[in-house]
Amino acid sequence: MSGWSAIEGTHSFVVGDRAGADGLARALAAHWFARVVARPVGHAGWAVDALDEGPYPVSPLGFRTFDAVGRAAALVARDFGGYSQGGGQCEPDMLHLFADGPIVHSNPGACPPIPDVVITPAPRSVPWS
Repeated sequence: MSGWSAIEGTHSFVVGDRAGADGLARALAAHWFARVVARPVGHAGWAVDALDEGPYPVSPLGFRTFDAVGRAAALVARDFGGYSQGGGQCEPDMLHLFADGPIVHSNPGACPPIPDVVITPAPRSVPWS
């Protein structure tokens, strides 16, 4: 990953049915993400992938910010009976691979609110006595 120019990726969720998937995809696109896709995943229900175009810096702060955005989006998924299924980070030119499904909602230019992420130094070592 040291050659990456920026961090982008997907935040993935699972909901029980098509109506929930459509509602969650619509909500995430309306307020957070430029593109959200959903597709059936067998007996598990529907997978909803929010494409997070960031870009976040390639640094510990960037990775932690990306994760914090995913956790915040998971709170929205709960309103639709959904739960987080993880997601993944990728180089910007790979995001198009996740862009199709039977349900697609777009909101060009939308981006999630960026939470404050504070990185503090590790506490100093204290010998065990």
